[in-house]
Amino acid sequence: MPKTEEQRLPGLPGEEERRRIVTSAEQEIEMARKCGAAAKLKAYVGQLAVELAEKKIRVSKDTDRSPGWRAFTAQMGKRTATRWQQSWAGTARAYAESGGQEQV
Repeated sequence: MPKTEEQRLPGLPGEEERRRIVTSAEQEIEMARKCGAAAKLKAYVGQLAVELAEKKIRVSKDTDRSPGWRAFTAQMGKRTATRWQQSWAGTARAYAESGGQEQV
């Protein structure tokens, strides 16, 4: 009588172990999909915020050329970049601390 794969290769996982591996892989794929969707949504929201700000902020040519305005906008850019970095670092830390489970 021919031997089955499991009889020939005793180190192979059993059916229960295979199901657990497949389930785990499916969960990881789903988490990656959700994280990608969340990142796209955050980028889209950020883009909308910038577009709205562009519509609401009206700056004359004289104001645009003034040193005070240039210093203000440069400082705002630095603050925004720092806050963005801190936000993403916090998100990554929370994700890692949750064991890869997305917080809702």
